[in-house]
Amino acid sequence: MSVSIELKKNLTTYSVYYDLLPQISKIFSDQLYILENKEFVIDLSEVYDISPEAIPNVLIIAELLNHFFDRVDLLIPRRDHPKYILYMLGFSKNMNIKRLLNIGEDDIGGFSITQEMKFSKIDKFQYDNKLTKDMVETQIISHYEDEIYQNSLFSILSKASMIFVNENINKTTKLPEHILESYSEFILESMFKIMKEILTNACFHSGKNSDGSICYCAYHLDEVNKELKISISDDGVGLFRTLNEKKDQCFFINDEYLIENNGELITSNPNLLSILDAVSFRVNKDGFGIYDAAFLIAAMSGKLSIHSDDVQCLFTKDLFFSGKYGERLNCRLTENKDFIPILKAFVLEKDNSKLNNRVKKCRETNRFKGVHVEIRLPLDEIDWEVFNNVYNQFY
Repeated sequence: MSVSIELKKNLTTYSVYYDLLPQISKIFSDQLYILENKEFVIDLSEVYDISPEAIPNVLIIAELLNHFFDRVDLLIPRRDHPKYILYMLGFSKNMNIKRLLNIGEDDIGGFSITQEMKFSKIDKFQYDNKLTKDMVETQIISHYEDEIYQNSLFSILSKASMIFVNENINKTTKLPEHILESYSEFILESMFKIMKEILTNACFHSGKNSDGSICYCAYHLDEVNKELKISISDDGVGLFRTLNEKKDQCFFINDEYLIENNGELITSNPNLLSILDAVSFRVNKDGFGIYDAAFLIAAMSGKLSIHSDDVQCLFTKDLFFSGKYGERLNCRLTENKDFIPILKAFVLEKDNSKLNNRVKKCRETNRFKGVHVEIRLPLDEIDWEVFNNVYNQFY
């Protein structure tokens, strides 16, 4: 006996939150139904297209389902294009995926696609609760540095930094070669710092589970549309439970006035407040944190989306580089005194559109265990004033 969910539209993170998750929730509302069925089928056979950044979410869903079912099957899309995306992401060779999902040996292949996706990859990180945060970070650095083949994280970020420099700087500004190399090094170093921080947090803090932590990361460099897409999903306890243990250091979940005087429903959601705390936690502290990662993504005109439990927020450069009346905030990684008051002012607004002008698409979703992060970096368009100001702090 088996139970199944199906998707007949494009596979995106949006369709995961608003199509697949409601189907799963409905199934799990009937405990007897689960006990009577030993196999679970995720049917993607009618899918037209797949966004690579949605794949870690699907894999985490499969990890969670494996706790309740003897087997989880994945029905591969029949159409060439989405099938090819799975192939280039390594679905036919990745042993972690093959152990997790039952996929027919001949299901991926036989397509006629000429477009190449050279720089696409899925990684799995798994750690037990005995490791310290420093130990997790060291292993991630080792993973990044040791892999020198074409689809390693290092090669993908290196290629992205080269495209970024060529599309934004080299085309418009005649600079000496050593200056261009300096820009490229700054971008590569920034990207790696961002990845290291988010992956370390995903692996270490999600490890509050008794059996350790699992995290999937997908990287996709879209050379046609000049965009780097990265997504990271873990199966942990979420941001609120993690931050609530140290809420005396937090700005939002520890603010009684803020909680009692908030606006509409979503601003009273503890998961929203914990997302804002995660981004704000190191705003005035030493060391590189999620705030610094979000800041650098914004400086490169990118977007950072954070989903925890049942809330998703999208952070853009408007949060960091536009003040209350539209003026630019000081481009500094630390001691940004305007950041917290501005965010709190928007949370207290009765009109949630004020918050959404600053933190884009702040919305409630169906529940999804863990934290799910997406990064999108456009490689061919930047706000030069913002980017150059941030670059000049370092070089």
